[in-house]
Amino acid sequence: MLSIKDCSGRGFLATVYVMLELAKRRIISIHTPSFAFDLLCDNGVRLEVKSATPKSSQKKYKDKIYVSSRKNWQWQNRKHTYEWISGVERRKVNLVEAAKRSCDFYVLVGFDENLENPNYFVIPKEVCEELGSFLCLPIDGKLYGRKSRMKKLWEYKDRWDLIKGG
Repeated sequence: MLSIKDCSGRGFLATVYVMLELAKRRIISIHTPSFAFDLLCDNGVRLEVKSATPKSSQKKYKDKIYVSSRKNWQWQNRKHTYEWISGVERRKVNLVEAAKRSCDFYVLVGFDENLENPNYFVIPKEVCEELGSFLCLPIDGKLYGRKSRMKKLWEYKDRWDLIKGG
């Protein structure tokens, strides 16, 4: 049975939330699970939906694990390929193909711990490709060190107008 707490259930929930947000803005979309994008809008815009729940960072130093009190949303932009080895399905990550999705925009959905109160980031494909296959954004919006390159993501919070104009 599919659980909303697992990744595929959470991803489907995020897709439904995005469809509802689009409908509020009079954009009709359909779910396209077998294509290289998740949603196709009536204006021809293709969307890839990614979901995340808060996670704490863990660092290992001298055989001790330190857990940060700061929470982050973490999204992975990777395509997976599957191969069968002696009757067992194994998932391989193809990093080269990760940036070759055929979408126009990514919609990153950041839930709270209870999978409620979603935050939406509507980001052009080119921006996501520039940032790489792993996106990490502190929930409090405070960015330090190397994560400061992710501050660009906050510029795209609730930018549904980009899809409508697409």
